Amino acid sequence: MGTAHQLGTSFFLRIISCLPYDLVSMTLGSMRYSYGKYLAGTILGTAPGAVLTVIMGAAITEPFSPEFLICAGTNVFISVLSAAVIMIRRRKKQPKERK
Repeated sequence: MGTAHQLGTSFFLRIISCLPYDLVSMTLGSMRYSYGKYLAGTILGTAPGAVLTVIMGAAITEPFSPEFLICAGTNVFISVLSAAVIMIRRRKKQPKERK
């Protein structure tokens, strides 16, 4: 994989919060990703989830409060949006099938 997509790939793999961190790290390392691009993508990808988690943690005693529900919904939205972007990008790269 070219270095042009390493930052974006690292970002998307980190923003999808259900993926195991160690497995993603080992996989990207074995693919010889640039450490700088990997690190930047990781920081950018984990920052939104970290902020949302802190806000949700502060409102954990009231799980139906607007703060908690908005953060939980935003977290789900970010994950679904990221997965959709990855799927769309993959479809665009695949050659069109002839009918």
